[in-house]
Amino acid sequence: MAQRDGIKGIVDGDITPLGTGYALSLRLVSADSGNVLTSFRTSVDKPSDLIDAINSLSRKLRGKIGESLKSVNGSPALAQVTTSSLDALRKFTEGSLANRRSDYSRAVVLFREAVAIDSTFTAAWIGLAAAAANGNGFSQSEIDHALSMSYRFRGRLDPTARLLTEARYFNGGPGRDRSRALQLYQRIFATDSSPPLANTIALIYVGIGEFARAESLYTWAIQRDSNFTLAHGNIVGPQFDGGKFAAAESSVALARRRHPGYLTGVLLAAVLRYHKGDLAVYRRALDSLRTAKAPRLRITGGYYLADLDLINGRLRDAERVLAETRTIDAQNGREVPPIVDSIALARNDAWFLEQRDRATKRLDAALAAHPLKTLPVVDRPYFALASAYALAGHPDRARAVLREFESEADTTLRRGRTPDTEVALADIALAENKPKDALAHLARAGGESMDRDRLGKEHESDYARAGFAYDMEQNADSAIASFTKFLSTPALHRIIGPNDPLYLAATYKRLGELYEAKGDAKNAATYYTKFVDLWKNADPELQPKVAEVKKRLARLDTERR
Repeated sequence: MAQRDGIKGIVDGDITPLGTGYALSLRLVSADSGNVLTSFRTSVDKPSDLIDAINSLSRKLRGKIGESLKSVNGSPALAQVTTSSLDALRKFTEGSLANRRSDYSRAVVLFREAVAIDSTFTAAWIGLAAAAANGNGFSQSEIDHALSMSYRFRGRLDPTARLLTEARYFNGGPGRDRSRALQLYQRIFATDSSPPLANTIALIYVGIGEFARAESLYTWAIQRDSNFTLAHGNIVGPQFDGGKFAAAESSVALARRRHPGYLTGVLLAAVLRYHKGDLAVYRRALDSLRTAKAPRLRITGGYYLADLDLINGRLRDAERVLAETRTIDAQNGREVPPIVDSIALARNDAWFLEQRDRATKRLDAALAAHPLKTLPVVDRPYFALASAYALAGHPDRARAVLREFESEADTTLRRGRTPDTEVALADIALAENKPKDALAHLARAGGESMDRDRLGKEHESDYARAGFAYDMEQNADSAIASFTKFLSTPALHRIIGPNDPLYLAATYKRLGELYEAKGDAKNAATYYTKFVDLWKNADPELQPKVAEVKKRLARLDTERR
């Protein structure tokens, strides 16, 4: 109980009969270790002397308590959750602290240890799911399992905690029903509001594009508890994506000032430099993260740097950095299936290098070595694989991959992944030279009503895909409009995933060509210059494209003069 409430010491004692008298002892014990910090003993000859002896020992002990406790570290209070194991409770408390500090890999390890000790520990299962989801890269199957276990043992909880568990199950777990989850969260918040709950509801609002509502909840959480680090970082996304750039910068500054060691604050400060066009400053910031002592900083810096290398056309560096980061990640308890990286490398072969045969061979070899059926259905990279086969010029194989997903996935999973299915079908349609079909699939990518309109909000690359579809139709004006929308849509995290890393350079180059064809030399030169600057240090295999654009720039300059 003392550990649970963060109390440093316990006063203990004994009275032992000794002939006609008694032996007395009084001691101060450290709550976290059980070590005796100080003790006093005495004896009395008859019972009538007991009270005076106890008073005397008490005065001596009170005089030593302050001095003795100076050597005791301020152990944090243990979490107010239910488990039959003190060891599991300690693991849970440490895991919760790690999660708040954004050390998600460490948090996952600690929560795993907690549920290994007590498999009915509902709060630890919930913590495991949250840390794995926050960590990006932990398997969805582990998240689903953790939330299923918490849902199974929700009867051990009080009514409010039980509702929270159900909401989590439908929000991020096998229930896959965000609308139902939001209703449950709002019901709880109406009577039992708290900063963590406000943070969770705000994340759902961000997911459906309601940035103002999300920002107001984050603001409330920060005002309610200035030590709640997650809200300090999470508020930046809806502010930036809602076009409130100055507010986003202020929030990052506040997060850095209040919580200097907060990983997300450190990272967001670097990300804002990217959005200001300071790619060199952004790269130096990521290099600094990769040399930090904390593994979480090195891992995050590595993944972001690998994506920046792709943006700059440095495919070899991207592959090297990704491999190094995967090693560090595995050492800290998170392993990504090898086929995921094979798909990414094949995509790079097909998209950047236009080596479709090589991409196809890489995909075939990866599937032979790591069949999809060796992974849980929810972890299988069906959509990335289908898109990679489409880019490699094999839409037939891509469709076969999607048919396998339809046959293997249950109804809730198929419904939840509708947007990803539609985007993969759009890539297939582009590979089949069917731009109208591609545009129709992109229009349907919003999925169920609770999923926000992906186009330009969650996956900015959908605008780029639409641009290539219109270009394929020879509709130059619509292509220019879509490409421009891709570039101008505020999106804090467009620097990762299939957004800027895949499409930024291609968009610059194609916009330059489209404007040149329209006789608009000024805009053509603007986008050609952006492309050359972005790829000036690209790999040798990509330099012919840079040289070609430089010739176009020189010709435009000659014509202008």
